[in-house]
Amino acid sequence: MQSKSIRENKSLQLWCGLGILLLGIAIRLPHLNDSLWYDEMTTLAEYVLQPWSKILMPAAGEYVPNNHVLHTIFAKIVYTTLAGNDVIPPREALLRMPAFVAGLLVPFALVWPLRRSDPWLALMVAIVTMLHPWLVTSSVEARGYSLLLLLGIIATNCLGTRPIGYVIAMALAIYTVPLAVLLIPAHALAILILRKSDFKKWLIPMGIAVAFSGLLYLPMYRGLVSYYRHPYGPTLDYRQFLDSLPRYALAGIRLPQNADPLARPEVGAIYWALPTLAIIFGSILGWSRIAMRPMLLTMGVATIWGILLPLISTGATEVRFVPWIMPWFCLAVASLFTATPARWGKITAAFGFAILIGWQIQQDVTMPPNQPIREGIQLADKIVPPDRDILIVYLGARESMALYGDTQHQLLPGPDVTWMLDMQRQELRQTGHLPWVIIFYEQLARDRDPQPGDAHGMWRSLMANYHLAHERLPGRLTPVAIYAPNENTRR
Repeated sequence: MQSKSIRENKSLQLWCGLGILLLGIAIRLPHLNDSLWYDEMTTLAEYVLQPWSKILMPAAGEYVPNNHVLHTIFAKIVYTTLAGNDVIPPREALLRMPAFVAGLLVPFALVWPLRRSDPWLALMVAIVTMLHPWLVTSSVEARGYSLLLLLGIIATNCLGTRPIGYVIAMALAIYTVPLAVLLIPAHALAILILRKSDFKKWLIPMGIAVAFSGLLYLPMYRGLVSYYRHPYGPTLDYRQFLDSLPRYALAGIRLPQNADPLARPEVGAIYWALPTLAIIFGSILGWSRIAMRPMLLTMGVATIWGILLPLISTGATEVRFVPWIMPWFCLAVASLFTATPARWGKITAAFGFAILIGWQIQQDVTMPPNQPIREGIQLADKIVPPDRDILIVYLGARESMALYGDTQHQLLPGPDVTWMLDMQRQELRQTGHLPWVIIFYEQLARDRDPQPGDAHGMWRSLMANYHLAHERLPGRLTPVAIYAPNENTRR
C-alpha cells in the first residue's frame, strides 16, 4: 500500500513538473528571436564567431568579463554547428539555446531538496521561479547568467553530501562567470551554521573547487591580469545598483517605467519595499523548513556579500549585479504563501498566489526586448530620407552595423565622441547635412558627458544639433532613440 502511494506521488510530481516545463517553454519561446542587445552582440561577434584560441586563451587586451567562458563554449558549439558559415544576419534563437536550456532547468534544481519533504512548497517555488520575469529574460539572452545560477544551485544542493559533485559544479560555475566565487563564503557559512562538525572537512572541497577553476582560467592568465589592471567602469553608480536590486527581484525590470526613460527611476517606494519585505519575512518563515535552509542561507548570504563587496574593496567596482537575489526572492515568496495552516489563511494565500502568477505572466508576455536594436535600425531605414546617411553612436555602434547593417542607407560608426564628430564633419563636407543618429545608451551618454572619456561632449553635441525624430522604441534595459538633425545645422 505504501509503495503504491509513493508511486502515485512520483507520478503526480512528474506530471506537475512536465506542466511547469511546458509553461516555461511557452513563456520563453516568443522572446527567443528578439533583437540581440549590446552584450549579446559582443558575445557573438567577439567570441562565438572567433577562433577557439580567443575564447580559451585570450591574450593581453583580448579578455573582458563579457566572455562567460563555459556558456560561450556551449554557444559556439551550437551556433557554428547549426548555422555553419551563414551567420549574418544573426540566428538569435540558436545563439540563445544554451541559456534557454539552463534557464528551464533552474526551477527544478532549486526545488530538488524539497521534492520529498515538502512537495507542496516545491510546487509553489517551481512555478514562481519558472515565471519570474528576470529569470525568464536571462534564459532568453545569450549570456551565462542562467547557466551560472543552475550550476550554483546544483553546487548548493551537493553541499554537505556530495563533495565530488560540489567541486565539479562549483568550479564550472566560476568558469562560467567569476562572480560565482561569492558562493564560496556563503557555502562556508552555511556549513558552519548547519553542520558545524563538518566545517573543516568541507573546506577541502571548497578549496579544490577554487583551485580547479583557477586551472581552467590559467590559459587566459595574461588576458585576465591585463584587464583587471584597468577594468571598465560600471554603467550604474552604487546608489542606482542598490535601488535596482529589489525592483529586479520583483519584476525583472526597474519599475516603475517612466514616460521619459531618461528620468531617474528611483521613485515608487512600493516597488522597492514590497520585495524587500517579502524576502525578509519569507526567509524567516522559510527557515522552519529544514530542507530549504542551505539554499535560503546560501542565496541570502551571497546576495548580501555581493551588495557589500563594492564598499569593502575598490577593486570590486564592477560588481553591479547580484543574480542570487532572484532565487532568494522565489524561495521567500513561496514560503509566505505556504506558511499558515489556518483555512482562512490558505484561502488568502491561494488568492495572493494567483494574483502573483497572473502578474508574472503579464510581465513575461509584455516584456520588451532588452534593447530593440534590430527594430531601431529597421525603423530608421524606413523614416530617414534616401539621400541621408545614418550614424550609429556610442556603445554597440560597430557590433550593430556588422550584424544588422543590411540596409538601403549607408551606416556610419560613432563608437566614441571623436568618431562621432569626425563622421559628422565628413558628412557636412560631402552632403551639406548632418547624418541622422541612432543611439542605444542615451542615459549613459548623458551621465558620462561631463567626464573625460569616450562620451565627453557627446550628449551636448547631440542636444545642440539634433531633435528626437520618432517615439523611442522601448527596451527592458534601455530604449532605442532616433535623432534627426536640426535645420539650422545645414551648411
